[in-house]
Amino acid sequence: AASALFMVHTSLLDADSHLIVIRPNYGTNLETPRAIGCAMTIIDTSFADNFQIDVQEICEAIKPTTKLISITTPQNPTGVDIPLSTIQVLVEICEKYNVLLLVDETYRDLNFQSAQNAYMASLSPNVLSVCSLSKAFGAPGIRIGWVISQDISILYKLLAAKEQIIISNSVVDEAIALHLLQNKEHILETMHTHIRTNYSIFKEWIASNPYLEVVLPNAGVVAFPRLKKGIEIDTQKFYDTLYTKYATVVGPGHWFEKEKTYMRIGFGYPTSAELTQGLQNITKCIDECLVSK
Repeated sequence: AASALFMVHTSLLDADSHLIVIRPNYGTNLETPRAIGCAMTIIDTSFADNFQIDVQEICEAIKPTTKLISITTPQNPTGVDIPLSTIQVLVEICEKYNVLLLVDETYRDLNFQSAQNAYMASLSPNVLSVCSLSKAFGAPGIRIGWVISQDISILYKLLAAKEQIIISNSVVDEAIALHLLQNKEHILETMHTHIRTNYSIFKEWIASNPYLEVVLPNAGVVAFPRLKKGIEIDTQKFYDTLYTKYATVVGPGHWFEKEKTYMRIGFGYPTSAELTQGLQNITKCIDECLVSK
């Protein structure tokens, strides 16, 4: 998906374009447009609003030079899913103003709580969907992803970019990808069972945690808790100690251009025992790093 996102940004945007990005978001969706000098309006979702999109704010940010609106669902790092009804309103806005909607759907196959929608690109020629085999299928090493569009002219531009950047995929990697997709139903059934177990562990832990609060994720395998109001820690000491002493890794908030009091916790990969231990380690480490008043 990273390659697909890079090609979308560098092929469809330039220094004279304007882009609207919803944040927090995957780093590529922010850094690549910055690298090519594209003007950006960043719209932050908030903990208080359950990280949901304010459609009116997006509408008000559209300019004559706006070419693209960029969203991620399920979101990375919050694990929050954007309702289809919200995306349908965004599609109407994009069609009205002749703007493209980029939907990064990398975590779509990890929606373990509800029925899966069709790719958002099916809604309109103004929508691009991006996905890959890296997350749900645990195969980031084969570097296989895709971008979907109903607009043939866009697909030709992206094909030209692909020929300049990678020419073609490895046929060995494509054979592995084909095997995974042919066994998709079985793979995801097994994966979702594991995720639901780990999600229960995470929910139980966060509900009783004295230091952290979270907007519970409803899709994907990540959550983005933050320190509760009034809890102060030495954040640098916390992240260093968590890694060096407890051998536990989280994604610090600044990775996603948020305060360091946020952290992304992934609950999909570890075994249930590893997850339980890791969560306990986080609590212990926060306790060690509390700032005395």
